[in-house]
Amino acid sequence: MADLTIATEAALGPLTVEVLGERGERVGGRLTLSSLARQAVVRAIPPGDYTVVATRPSGERLVSPVTIGPDGGNAVIAMSGRPPQDFLTGAARLGLTYASATPGESDFRVTSLASPQAANAASRATSALLSHELAPPAAGLSFAFAAGGARSATRTSRYTLACWHHVEGAWRPGPCEPPKPTGDYLQVAVTHSAPVALGLLGQDGFGPIVIVPPFAQGVDVTFLASGVAMVGSAERANNPSAVRVPVALSVPRAPGLADLLLGLNAGILPNATEILAAGRGQDASTALDHLAGKFSDPAAAVLGAVFLARFAPLRLPLPWLRTLNWILPDVADSWLLMAWARSVQGDDGLAWDMTITEQLRRAAACRCTYLSRSRAQLGTLMLRYGPYPRARQETVSTPRRSRTGDYLDFGADAGGLEAFWGRSPTRPGRGPDHPRSGPAGPIIQMRQGLFVGQPGSG
Repeated sequence: MADLTIATEAALGPLTVEVLGERGERVGGRLTLSSLARQAVVRAIPPGDYTVVATRPSGERLVSPVTIGPDGGNAVIAMSGRPPQDFLTGAARLGLTYASATPGESDFRVTSLASPQAANAASRATSALLSHELAPPAAGLSFAFAAGGARSATRTSRYTLACWHHVEGAWRPGPCEPPKPTGDYLQVAVTHSAPVALGLLGQDGFGPIVIVPPFAQGVDVTFLASGVAMVGSAERANNPSAVRVPVALSVPRAPGLADLLLGLNAGILPNATEILAAGRGQDASTALDHLAGKFSDPAAAVLGAVFLARFAPLRLPLPWLRTLNWILPDVADSWLLMAWARSVQGDDGLAWDMTITEQLRRAAACRCTYLSRSRAQLGTLMLRYGPYPRARQETVSTPRRSRTGDYLDFGADAGGLEAFWGRSPTRPGRGPDHPRSGPAGPIIQMRQGLFVGQPGSG
C-alpha cells in the first residue's frame, strides 16, 4: 500500500476530486480542494494506474492520470490550456472561461456558471431573438458561439461606461478605473472602499448594470461583448428560457472570496459545505471566518453569510447577523439574511423589534444589493411572508422607487454579483421610451459584436 498526493498547479477554485481505478471504480472517498487548500493525500492505495478527476462548480472536469508505485505517487491537476487573453488568467483558472492550448475565435466559448444546461437554454433563446437569419443552434453549442452568429447583423454601436458610488445610502456618479477593451471583453478593475455600480449603457441610456461590493483587494469585472449585445433578451418576458443573460465575469482578487463567490453561483457543486473546513491559513478562508471578520471586511462577511444560507443555513449565527445588519443598514443583503435565518431557525430566544415581514420591507427599500442570490431569495421570501414582490412599499417615501419584481424581471448574470438591465442602479428596465442622459464616462465602441479601439471620454 502507498499514498497518493493530489495537488493543483495553481489556485483553481473549489474542486471535488475523485480517484478512479483501472475499471472505473472509485478508490476512497471524495476530496475537496480550494484555492487556499491546494493539496490532499489519499492513503493506503495499492500500486497501479489510476485516474484523478477534478470537477469544477460549472461541471467541467479536469483529468490527470497517475501511476502509483511502491513509494507512492503524485498527481497534479492543471488547467486544460491557457486563456485567450492574459488578463483573463484568473477567470480561466477558476473555470469561468474556456482555456485551450491554441486559443482563438473559433474555439473560444464562455461557460455560464448557472450550469451547462442553463447556458444551452440561454443560447437557444437569445440567438432566436437576435438573429432572424439563423436557425436556433444545437443544444450542445455554447452561449458565446450562439451570440457570435448575430455579429454579422450588428452595426457599430457606442456605449458609455457609467459608474456610480454608494455613499450614505444613495448612489452618486463617480469615477472608475480606465477600462481595457480587447475584442470579446471589456475589463474594469474595481478597488474602491464603497460599493460601485458599473453600467455599460447604449445611446438610449439602457444597458447591463453590475453592482460590485467593496471586497478586500478589489474585483475584476469583465463585460462580455456577446452578452452586452443581447439587449433583446433583457426582459424576462421576452426570453423563453427565463435564464439570465451572462453579461460579465466577476473575479475577486482575494482567492478565498473568489472560491466562495464561484461556489455560491454554481449550479453544480458536490460536497459544497466541505469548503468551509478547507484551507485554514493565516488569512480568513472559510465562510464562517469571513462572517466573523465582519468589522474588518463587511462585504466579505455578507458573501460568507449568503454562502452559509445556501449550503448550511443552520450554521448561521443570528447574533452575528444582527451585528452585520448594524454595520450595513443600507445594504439589502443584511436585512434579507436576518429574515432568512429566522425563517429557518426561528427566533433562537432573541428579542426582535421587527417581524420577518418588516425586515423584508426594509430589504426591499434598500437601494443597494450585493449578490444576485440575495435578490432572488428576497423575492421568494416575500411570496411567503409578504409584502408581494411587486407591491408598493408603504414605508417608502419615494413613490416611484422600483420594486423587487422589477429587478427580477430584468435580471442579468454577472458571476454571482447583483446585475440587471436598466438605466441606473435604482432604475431596472427601460422606463420611458425617450432617451435619458446618464452620467458621463468613457465611450466604448462595439463593431460587429466586438469591443474595438481605445475608450474615449464622455
